[in-house]
Amino acid sequence: DGSLQLTYASGGAEGLTGLAHEERCGTAEALEGVVHQDEQLCYREGLTTAGRDGRASLDYRLVRPDGSIAWCRDELAVSGGSVTGFLREIGSEQQRGAEEADVSQQREAIIEQAAHPILLTDADGRITACNPAAQRLLSTTREAAGGRDFAELFLSAGSRPEYRAAVQGLLAQPSEQAAPRPLTLKAQRDGNELPVEIMVSVVTLGSSRTVVTELQDITGRVTAEEELKRVWRLLRDAVDNIPTGFAIYDEDQRLGLCNSADASLYDPDPDSLVGAATTENYL
Repeated sequence: DGSLQLTYASGGAEGLTGLAHEERCGTAEALEGVVHQDEQLCYREGLTTAGRDGRASLDYRLVRPDGSIAWCRDELAVSGGSVTGFLREIGSEQQRGAEEADVSQQREAIIEQAAHPILLTDADGRITACNPAAQRLLSTTREAAGGRDFAELFLSAGSRPEYRAAVQGLLAQPSEQAAPRPLTLKAQRDGNELPVEIMVSVVTLGSSRTVVTELQDITGRVTAEEELKRVWRLLRDAVDNIPTGFAIYDEDQRLGLCNSADASLYDPDPDSLVGAATTENYL
């Protein structure tokens, strides 16, 4: 009623609170001294909300007479001037939530301290975290990148569709997943394209699915591959300019390189002979 006098308590409520409610029926402030002192304000605000809106749901701790503490969820409803509270213990939920929060904090700490560049984004691609290594690689700051679309901000236009398709494929799976292989894409840094290898995975941090994007600068590897191709082209041109037949074989007598003059004896294109054994080409 208006004075919040206790009129009825079920046996389950007695078991949860540890109070003999039959003795307390008709008294005011039925939970006086039971709600944890740190939760008193939450409890009072919940009653105010229930009085205004007709209902409220709040979580708080109860201190039982034996000193033990129980987390409970109180579903309050107001009707005809009376307040009805449906109490249930949620200790396991609170513990599970705390454990999930600890795991999330540990993961975030690992990401922050990782030596290689890592960004976290939500399911919509917005950046939620960017570790120092990623900031250095992409010439950005946590403040400048936070909340921005990763693909739009840091990938070239030609690389965005492949990245987004990989992310959507992982998000479509019900469990934590990682891409089967890295993506070779081009990032944008200070207006210039930067070749990168990207590994994408989806994990659960707290209650949200989070996309983890790990980047590796492969400029050195791409430069080395391009130089190897250039040297190979020079070698091919030099060998092809030899007027007589010329061929190079490996230790297994398989053809590694020949010029047009050598290949013309057998008609096929020089490249079609590469890798074949002597007997396969000429006999």
